[in-house]
Amino acid sequence: MIFVDSTTVGWRSFLQAWLESKKDVKVVLEYFIEKYLDKILMFKKRQCFEPVPITDFSAIKTFVAIYDSIAFEPEANLKKYHASETAFSRSLEKWFLFCLIWSVGGAVNETGRVLIDHRLREIDPQFMPLRVIYEYYIDPKSNEFEPWEEKVPSIMPKSCPYYDMVIPTIDTLRYSHIIASLTSTNHRVLMCGSTGSGKTTMAINILSTLPQFFSGLTLNLSASTKSSTVQSIIESSLEKRSKDKLGPKDKKKRLIIFIDDLNMPKKTSTQSPSQPPLELIRQLIDHHGWYNREKSSWQHIFDCHILSAMTSSNGRVIPSRIQSRFNIINFVEPAEQQIVHIFQTILNSKFQSFPLDIKLQTVSIVKLMCRLYNEVKTNFLQTPNKPHFLFNIYDLSRVFQGILQIDKEHINSQTCLFRLCLHEFMRNFSDRFSQNDETRFTKILKTILLDHFGTDCKDLMTSSLGDNWNGPIYSSITDDDDNTTFRGNSGAYREMCNEREVMSLLRDKLATYNSNPINSHLDLVLFEDAIKHILRIYRVIQLERGNMSLIGNAGTGRETLSRIASNIAGAYFSMFEVTDNYIRKDFLEGVKTIHIKQVLRIKPLFGF
Repeated sequence: MIFVDSTTVGWRSFLQAWLESKKDVKVVLEYFIEKYLDKILMFKKRQCFEPVPITDFSAIKTFVAIYDSIAFEPEANLKKYHASETAFSRSLEKWFLFCLIWSVGGAVNETGRVLIDHRLREIDPQFMPLRVIYEYYIDPKSNEFEPWEEKVPSIMPKSCPYYDMVIPTIDTLRYSHIIASLTSTNHRVLMCGSTGSGKTTMAINILSTLPQFFSGLTLNLSASTKSSTVQSIIESSLEKRSKDKLGPKDKKKRLIIFIDDLNMPKKTSTQSPSQPPLELIRQLIDHHGWYNREKSSWQHIFDCHILSAMTSSNGRVIPSRIQSRFNIINFVEPAEQQIVHIFQTILNSKFQSFPLDIKLQTVSIVKLMCRLYNEVKTNFLQTPNKPHFLFNIYDLSRVFQGILQIDKEHINSQTCLFRLCLHEFMRNFSDRFSQNDETRFTKILKTILLDHFGTDCKDLMTSSLGDNWNGPIYSSITDDDDNTTFRGNSGAYREMCNEREVMSLLRDKLATYNSNPINSHLDLVLFEDAIKHILRIYRVIQLERGNMSLIGNAGTGRETLSRIASNIAGAYFSMFEVTDNYIRKDFLEGVKTIHIKQVLRIKPLFGF
């Protein structure tokens, strides 16, 4: 046995071998390596934090991959058109630095990016002072740093489902540029970042915009995913080309396999770092194939490439053996300026036909919602007793999804608009709170509203449905008797302004439910809390991809109120019967039953 120490071998031999292939620019690159690379590597190790730590060797491999993917063609053009060696060296230095920050500095967090920016300016103050260097790209025509912001197109979102909207930002442009360049040159990329940073959306967008000779396959991993499942899913997108060779079904295309939640599969034991699905993927990467599980014979797999993503905030890590096979790009949380831009663009598209005084409030709305979101995220932290106190940008996004339900006929003033926004925020955030937490939230809300508007704004939080309702209530519930109001067929989304009308309407709905012999009779008293919960559940059912988790003690009416709300929404209620001996097989049978019912019945299904 011969032990090879990684610190003895290091990355210099690998980099030197690469430099030998760059004979025309070898001397210039060696100067840049001595000027920047050693210093930034050492600085990053001492001062910066990486959510997914990478070794110096992995950082150098990523640098080489990005340089060969992005700077190879500009390098040739620079050598061809620059007569002066000084001008050539100055231009090539910019491409070198661009590759450096997205390789050596590509895995650091947001604070680390600022520190690396300061360090590079200390080495050579050639950068413009207005932005950090991560916010610049190199214009291939002028070979000068230009801000990414100038390339962000000003477009309105297309008429598509809310969850399919993609608003271009600085992040989408720079990440897609780096990842698409690496992917198109057969370099594997692992996107890391917190929940809601846009990794999955970015990957799907990249797969949809790749050239025609690429095809895509999405594979979502979970804690229960087995290696056999991964193998069967990938093989289902391949076809047999010869006795022991598999490839994409379209022989003219290369298959891009996007693997989401790469770090989710369960380990074989607490002592072992091995995750069988990841070991299978590593075997595919290293040996371009795997063993046939039935014949135990080797299968070669051709024309397949892997793009992956994983969350870095859940504490799950992957073995260094497979991590080293990827070029890691860390997705930092979008800056508030970008979040404002995203949701302002969405609201501007919605309010195009609204009165001018409503249109002018889009920026104010977005900034208020973002401020409330940041306060909730800071003051209401997740604990073992409150595992549902987990807030991310998806929750903020659902606030604006709810705002988009309104029609201009039901917004006649700025006060109505802000009441709607506060209602949506409370449904997505404060509905999770207990009574004590809700009291704390109300104090925070009053303070922020006072600071934002300059008054106590009592008219924004009063409710016409009683003093105990704590804010306005909006709903699209109607008095239709046929119960065919699911989503697009529901009534207008409006404020519930008459307490008696709401009580009478829900009593009629309950009577209609009880009159159906298929339903079990419910002898229910519709008190205030029950009505609030029915309206909340009904609202979520009406949303596209509306899912909810009802938390409470036994006997608090979660099932009963869900039955009523789903009946009002015109959806069949289907319940999973969970027992002490409930296993995964029973769950899969329940899902199967729901899908069969969905195919055989006209009405949609609501699973509980």
